[in-house]
Amino acid sequence: MNQGLPRLLPEDPENLLSADSRKRIQRALIDAEKFVWETEILIESHRPQSDKAQMLRNLANFRKARAILAVMRVEYSGLELPDAKFRECMKTETEAAVNSLQLSGAQQRLLEVEFYFQSGTAALPVALAEDSAPAAQPIPIQSTIGEQIRRLRAECRLTVDELAERIGVQPRTVRRHQSGRSKPHYFSLRAYETTFSKILKYKVVISEDVRTMSAK
Repeated sequence: MNQGLPRLLPEDPENLLSADSRKRIQRALIDAEKFVWETEILIESHRPQSDKAQMLRNLANFRKARAILAVMRVEYSGLELPDAKFRECMKTETEAAVNSLQLSGAQQRLLEVEFYFQSGTAALPVALAEDSAPAAQPIPIQSTIGEQIRRLRAECRLTVDELAERIGVQPRTVRRHQSGRSKPHYFSLRAYETTFSKILKYKVVISEDVRTMSAK
């Protein structure tokens, strides 16, 4: 076990990692910035109301945290730590990400659940397990996004409140999306797909311009 870099506090779990591992995490931190700047470009282009702009920034920060923690999970799993020690490390890293990016309590709980197990000891996130996931046959659905969300929510047996908590929005926002009164922006749409995919165990794609949903 290495001595750790001087910039790290003694209690920092990254002291357990090699210099190469920390470099990979640093690369992930840089790469994850794309979520933030893509959102800023979107905001500049559409100039949404301030509350919507803030929601977009929050979702971008959530995606940034998730991307970084996914790399950290791999690096800590590679140490073959006892499960309790692994969870302690990931809890520390998750809390640091939540605090620095000002994420909500619901977002923190979702991240804690998602990165509770070491790599290889539980089902992989959908994005990593696409090749081994069972293929889904195309499912005929209605053409509107709202009808797709409503149908998928029912299939997942989620209430509106439960779905809203999982994707980090208010329940009224989910109701507006289902009813067609409001169209989900890009990041919300991806959050819906990720949530439904994890529960249904296949890759869900919410179509904007065709009448089928299928595994990619």
